[in-house]
Order: sequence, then C-alpha cells, then structure tokens
Amino acid sequence: MAKLLQALWFIVVCMPTLYGMELVCVPSQWRHPESGPYVDLTLYLRPALSKIPVDGLGGSNPRADDAVRIEIMIYDQQGIKAFDKYVLRKVLSDSLQGYGADWADLKRFYLPPGRYGLEVRAISMVDTLDKAILSKELLIDSMVTMPHVSQPVLLHDWQRSASSSRWVRSGYRLMAKADATYRNRRDTLGFYTEVHLDPSRTARYLLVYSLTNEQGQVVGSRQGFLRMDPSKAVQGFIGAWPMTDLEDGKYLLNLELRDTTNAVVERRVQSLELWSAGLWAEGGSTDSSGQGGGNSTQAFRGLELHEWEQYLKRLDWKGKRKQISSLRPICDPGQRLTLDRLINQSPPDEEAILSFIEFFWKERTGDVNTLSQWSDYQIEVNKTLSLFSSRITPGYETERGRVYLQYGPPNTRTVIDNEPSAYPYEVWWYYQIKGQRNVRFVFYNPDMVTNDYALLHSDAFGENSDPQWRLQLFSRTTPFQNLDNSLNRGHFGSHLDDHLRNQ
Repeated sequence: MAKLLQALWFIVVCMPTLYGMELVCVPSQWRHPESGPYVDLTLYLRPALSKIPVDGLGGSNPRADDAVRIEIMIYDQQGIKAFDKYVLRKVLSDSLQGYGADWADLKRFYLPPGRYGLEVRAISMVDTLDKAILSKELLIDSMVTMPHVSQPVLLHDWQRSASSSRWVRSGYRLMAKADATYRNRRDTLGFYTEVHLDPSRTARYLLVYSLTNEQGQVVGSRQGFLRMDPSKAVQGFIGAWPMTDLEDGKYLLNLELRDTTNAVVERRVQSLELWSAGLWAEGGSTDSSGQGGGNSTQAFRGLELHEWEQYLKRLDWKGKRKQISSLRPICDPGQRLTLDRLINQSPPDEEAILSFIEFFWKERTGDVNTLSQWSDYQIEVNKTLSLFSSRITPGYETERGRVYLQYGPPNTRTVIDNEPSAYPYEVWWYYQIKGQRNVRFVFYNPDMVTNDYALLHSDAFGENSDPQWRLQLFSRTTPFQNLDNSLNRGHFGSHLDDHLRNQ
C-alpha cells in the first residue's frame, strides 16, 4: 500500500465516506539579497478522481484531461495584497509518487513584512464538486537584521539538481514536508536552512545544529556545526539524521549561529514529533519457520495475532490507555459504557483493558485482517495526535479528533484563524455520512490559546445543534444577550457564509 501524504485527509478503513480532494499548503519564508523577503507556497493536492482504484486494484486512474483550478489570495486588513488564479496540470515525478499526492506546485510571492491571511482554493476541472479550501495565517518577518538564519524547513525529499527553478535551492531540488510529524522510524529527518551574512564585514560565525528532547538534552549524537564563509551573502545548508533509534515523542530541532566568543547571535527552533505506534512489524511478517513469504495463510495470520497480543502486553500504562481511549469514537453505546468504566477504575485493571482491546478488534473484524485494520486505525489515531492535540488533551480525545475518527476525514476542511471579530474556527463538510448529505461541523476555539477546538454546531443526526451558534462564534467582540436572536450581522471581514455555502 502506497505511503500516504502526511497531514492530508484520507479515508479511515471501515468508515464510509466519499472520496474528496486533498490539499496541503506549506509556506516557507526566504530573503533575496536585493529584492527582500518573500514566501514560497508549496502545494500538494490530490483530486478525488485520481484516487479511484482501477478495476478494484490499488492503482490510480489518471485521465488525460485531468486539471485543477487553483486560486491563491493573500490579504490583510486593508484588502487583497496578492492574488493568483491558474490551471494546474502538473503530475508529480516518479520519485514522489509514494508521497500520496498526484499534483504539486510552488508559487512565490514578494510581500512587505506584516501579518496576512492566506486562502487557497482547489477545484477539479473534471468534477466541480471535487474541491478543497484552505485558510491560514502568514507572518512575514523583515529579515533585515544581519546575520540572519531562516526558519528551517523539514524535508520530505531532496535531490541534487543542476537545473534552475523555484524548486531548486543551493543546488538541491527540495520538497517540503507536509507536516512536522514522522510516523515511521525508517524515515530520515532532513531539514534545510539559509544563513544570511553581510559580506562587507569580516566577522566569522559558526552554525551549530542539534536535535534535543523536550528537556533540552541532545538525542544520541545528533549535533554538529558548520563554519560560515564570511565572503558569501547567502549560504544554504542541508542536514539529515536517521530516526531508527528514537522513541515516540516530541523533539526540537535547534539552530544557533555563534560568533567567535561563542555567543548566540541568532537562534531558530523547529518542533517535530515521532509517533510510530502500530508500526511494530515494520520489518515485515514471517511464517512459522522464520522465513518470509510462507504459504500457510492461517498459520501466518495466527503468528501475527500472537505477536500483536504480546506487543499489547508490553505496553506501559500510558500506551494501554491510549489504545483503549482511542477506541471510544468507534464504539457502540454499550462498548462505551464498558470502556469508560475500565478507564476510570482505580487502580486500573490492565488485564481487563487488554482483554477489551483484543476482543473489540477481533469481534469487529471477525478475526480476519485484524492486524491490518488495527494498524490502519493507529495511523489515523496518530494523525489526530499530530493535528488536534492540545497541551493537556491528546488529539483523539478532542472534539475534532473524535469526529475525525468516528466519521472519517471530511471532504473539505476550512480553517479560519484570523477573522477580525470571530474566534478561530473550522468548518468541516462531508458529502455524505450515515445516510445524510451535505453535513457540516463547525468547531471553534474560544480560549484562543490551546489547540482544543470545541464542537459549536453540526447538522448531523445526534450531534450538537445550537441555533445561536453564530452569535457564540462572533461573541469575541460582540457579546449577545437576546436569546431569540440566532444570526450574526455586520461583522466586517467575515466569510463564514461563503465557507458554509461554497464548499
């Protein structure tokens, strides 16, 4: 099964939903010695038609007339500052087919320093209902103080290239990573940064780089340094480390530019995560003889299930709690009652918890493909950890994580974090769930600090439906007291109705 594009929206196994376009935008800021700061927007997208299997097989179904219309708008409080609208027909090269996308593009915008809103729309030219909308905030630094170190960009792929294009920097064709989460210890942590110096000065600097845990301790031997050439105005640097010996958790990529007195004159930090739970059998399976490719399917499956059970028993309490807590969104009401009782029991009965986990998956799958479905679900759970976790709540226990795991990824997810009078909010749109069509979920972040968005309103059966949800969303600047009023009026800069209608 091809490796899927990280942080994109994918279909959860056994959770019925329609295919929808997937879209990711990775911004990175750079500086031209003469033209000043600019931002590169790396776009990865995958139209729904390209994900339809061919004759029930796993391959894609490309069409000669496939095309996607892209609209990019960058704006601030004074209005639109940059806009681009074009048709994309570029198919990814073979080296990136495993990245899970079918299209990629890179757009460059020169912008003065400031805070901007970014909106990207992608609409299939084959099926106009197949579309994706993405909104986020852009912060453009002035980058005028020298020396300067750019914020490192995590890389999915990098290759030497003699060509000259927007994809090539310092002699390498760089493909930015879609998010900061790694899900396989076989991955390589690659990153790229640029150091800007004033060539008129003869000062010497040292770029010191390291990977540390959250306590600031260097992990293994992942540290190094590079002497800067004082005669060069811009110097690019690529670093890479293996991740095979790392434990699951959060890490910090640290870049420090030091002068001859060893004082830090510029520092950059990039956080990242490794969540590889569920990939315990990365090396592949073996038959009872210890050799790969056994002919006895039943014995092969039995050995896998035994190894899986042993793996669950080796988990500490934190790991066992994650396994059972993450099942809540896909449990029926009776199972949820049992699950809640086991979680809240003090002291915890770990044997009963393991029995529940094993029974749940074996009953759900009929003891067929148990490991495959369990492992696929772990990938989705880990996505919620990456996308929706707050400081105190793991992603699968948040409202967005619960909806994601219960109904599958939405066909369209619109993220709005900078409307003038509204709290940060998201609109999720499903073509169809549980026999309903055009179902929407609205989440919002009333504290504006954590990443724990609450479910404000949904028109899905059995979900929270609040007739005054609009007033609640815009109560950030306009308190409401009329309980009979359910509409918001006159909020400058709001595109809420557009996000609800024009999905």
